Amino acid sequence: MSTLFKYACFEKFDKVVERANTHPQEAKYQDGNGKTALHMLAVNKAPLACVTAVYFAYPEALEMKNSIGATPLDWAAQDSVISHFLRNPWQHNPDTSFAPEIGSSKEEIEDDRTITLAEKTEMLQEKETADDDFSIGEERTMPCRQSQLLIQLKREHVEEVSAICKKVEREREDMRNSLKRFEKRESELQDKVSYFEVKQCQGINLLNSLKEKIKTLQDEVNKLQCENKEIKNNFEEADRKHEQEKSELN
Repeated sequence: MSTLFKYACFEKFDKVVERANTHPQEAKYQDGNGKTALHMLAVNKAPLACVTAVYFAYPEALEMKNSIGATPLDWAAQDSVISHFLRNPWQHNPDTSFAPEIGSSKEEIEDDRTITLAEKTEMLQEKETADDDFSIGEERTMPCRQSQLLIQLKREHVEEVSAICKKVEREREDMRNSLKRFEKRESELQDKVSYFEVKQCQGINLLNSLKEKIKTLQDEVNKLQCENKEIKNNFEEADRKHEQEKSELN
């Protein structure tokens, strides 16, 4: 949001003229709904000097439309000084040298605006003070459909923002609850991992113990096999001797 647009929105009219003179490019700014500073000055019934300064900072803003297709002139009260000015801005300029001559280039027009804008603003402020008794007073007492529409749009916008905030808060609460569940689940899984790690260590120790027992048993089996082989050899030797003795007796 540009500073000039912010001043126009919050009716800081004493700063609008100075800002428009020092930063005329900010008069081009449009917010998300397409509104310009000139829109806001028209609907807020700003002093004519403010409207004049912003208009001559960027005259093309008069034709810029917001999201509903309304120009600053559409938002100005029909019988107001602002409305009369926006209909014929060059005719309201007390300094006739400020109006662009026929055939003038865009650069020449911009140079003329820069030179005479401060003088024009001061003269229009005097003119507005003189007309205040019958024009501005009447303007501020008139019902303005555009102002009512803007108030309604602002109210709907506030309600929409409030609903969005409540929705976001609910989603954040759901996320916090989900995070707590995930942390609890993570803690449970960590406990299970620790339990299985202990069981794994116990299993490894048991496996090593079984391996040692198997080795011991294998050694005993080998020893028994050797003894069995030796006994078998002794029996075979005894059988041969017996057969030999038997053959000698015959």
